Amino acid sequence: MKTRYLLTSSLLLLVGTAGLATAAVLGTAVSYQGRLVDGSQTANGVYDLRFTLYDALANGNVIGGPLTDMATSVSNGLFAVTLDFGSGVFAGDARWLEIAVRTNGAAGSFIVLSPRQPLLAAPFALFTPAAGSALSANTSAAADAAGSFTGPLAGDATGTQAATVVSRIRGTPISVTSPSPNQFLRYDGAQWTPGSVALATDVSGTMADAHLSSNVGLLDSNQAFTGSNTFNGRIIATNTANVIVGTFTGNGAGLTSLNGASLVPATIGGTALGANSVSADKIAPNQVVKSLNGLRDDVTLAAGTNATLTASAQTLTLSTPTDWHVGGNSGTTPGQNFIGTSDPQPLELRVNGQRALRLEPNSIGAPNVIGGALVNFVAPGVVGVTIAGGGAANYNGNAYSNAVLADYAVIAGGSVNTIEGNASKAVIGGGAGNLIQANSQYATISGGGGNWIHTNAIAATIAGGQHNTIQTNAVGAAVGGGEDNKIQTNSYFGTISGGAGNTVWANAYYGTVAGGWANAVGTNAVYGSVGGGWNNTAGGAGATVAGGSYNAALAKLGVVGGGELNIIEGEASRATIGGGGGNVVQSNSTYATISGGWGNAIQTNASVATIAGGGHNLIQTNARAGTIGGGEGNTVQTNSSYGTISGGAE
Repeated sequence: MKTRYLLTSSLLLLVGTAGLATAAVLGTAVSYQGRLVDGSQTANGVYDLRFTLYDALANGNVIGGPLTDMATSVSNGLFAVTLDFGSGVFAGDARWLEIAVRTNGAAGSFIVLSPRQPLLAAPFALFTPAAGSALSANTSAAADAAGSFTGPLAGDATGTQAATVVSRIRGTPISVTSPSPNQFLRYDGAQWTPGSVALATDVSGTMADAHLSSNVGLLDSNQAFTGSNTFNGRIIATNTANVIVGTFTGNGAGLTSLNGASLVPATIGGTALGANSVSADKIAPNQVVKSLNGLRDDVTLAAGTNATLTASAQTLTLSTPTDWHVGGNSGTTPGQNFIGTSDPQPLELRVNGQRALRLEPNSIGAPNVIGGALVNFVAPGVVGVTIAGGGAANYNGNAYSNAVLADYAVIAGGSVNTIEGNASKAVIGGGAGNLIQANSQYATISGGGGNWIHTNAIAATIAGGQHNTIQTNAVGAAVGGGEDNKIQTNSYFGTISGGAGNTVWANAYYGTVAGGWANAVGTNAVYGSVGGGWNNTAGGAGATVAGGSYNAALAKLGVVGGGELNIIEGEASRATIGGGGGNVVQSNSTYATISGGWGNAIQTNASVATIAGGGHNLIQTNARAGTIGGGEGNTVQTNSSYGTISGGAE
């Protein structure tokens, strides 16, 4: 019997969704998300994924790929990858994505999942970058050139290129359809109207002031500017009589040749200010901070260890955070101070960036505790589970996970150990490849490797060893250890203490094999018992073989004490062979006894017959209560009831 590993290659992609990442200018990458199932369970661990794009659901042509995404992380079945098949693959036609999978780093080939996944509308948005160059002037950016458009115009500009009519400028209507050649448009605050320019062709010389408007600077008069005036460049006032009054803004940069005597200096307390002339003694009390603990000029405030410094408006706040510190915390209050979450989300503790502990909450307050490798998992909806540790994300290139699918079940450690659904409160202590199947509540496998407790074997126990099995409905059955020991179907409370290759067969409830090798309690041999030795069989109800080899007690309550090749046949109930070798009590010889010796026989229907010992002594058929005390080759003949031979030889 070989170790059973639950990481199988029967995989199914349940759900896939695809979409395009958006940016100022789209690339050709596609983001793809999916959910992966490993066997009958959601996948967890690291897998290699291969993606190929086709133009049909089946057969068809390869449009892109294949692309291989090595070492893809899958958590609770979910994964996300970015695929780039290049340009031109999404031109509006339907596309299907073929996905293949294998365990990360495995030497085997990829397993192709079926069916192919259809890609819906989102990926075809890759066709939109071509919209930047339209196919005709009606949609092309070429229409931006004034000389290249054709056809009528709509809205406020109508007509054709050669005879365009504009009815509005910036939303304001024009009062005439078209101005005359000698007119220009002017805006009077309400609408655009035509105006004329009547300049004589021979105008020359100086224009009189009377011909200028009131806000134009005059040559020989006091200026009366109205409105806001903007002067670009330098203003040169050469007449010393010029006076500029009013309020001015700016910092005076660029001013040169100023007469300092004519400037009114700034003062504090009547004292003129010069460069570096403001000192603390010139500042009134209670106005500003003049020094900080003796520090002057630029001062930097810095937060120390486990402290924060927060500036808000004119307030600077120094505080100690309530976080947990790497050096420990003091003054904590149980129930009030804690490390954890306050929302219904799992909490993970990581070591070297890898998950080492995961706490999963639920509505009934029975959180799942998942320790060890990140590939260890608890099935959705299961509560009160503990996986203390074990498992491996990458052990010699392979992932080994522990999995629990039943409420309040426990896996203490090891790898590839599994407790299936409805096996609530079942326990696997450690080892590798151990399995408790569905509905085997309270079942226990303490350790070892490749041990199995099958369905409905409630409260069954395998203490250790390897390749030991308790079959279906063997309620309360127990295997203490050893190798390849089996308690078969319906043999509830059957026991094999140890040894190897021992079997309690079907329906042999309360059957017991204490140890040895290849010993068996036969089918329906309830309460049958084999104490040890090898190749011994207790085949009748309550039958016992204490030890020796190749002995068989096949009748109800038959007993073989030891020796070898001793047989009590069926229906010889309560018959006894104490030891020796090659002795036989045949069928229906109830209560018959062979104490020992070699090759002695009590034939059929010789009830209560006795052979005390010796060799090759024979009590024949129907010789009820016949007796041979010992010796060799003695015979009590057929139908010689109560015949007696004390000993000697024939």
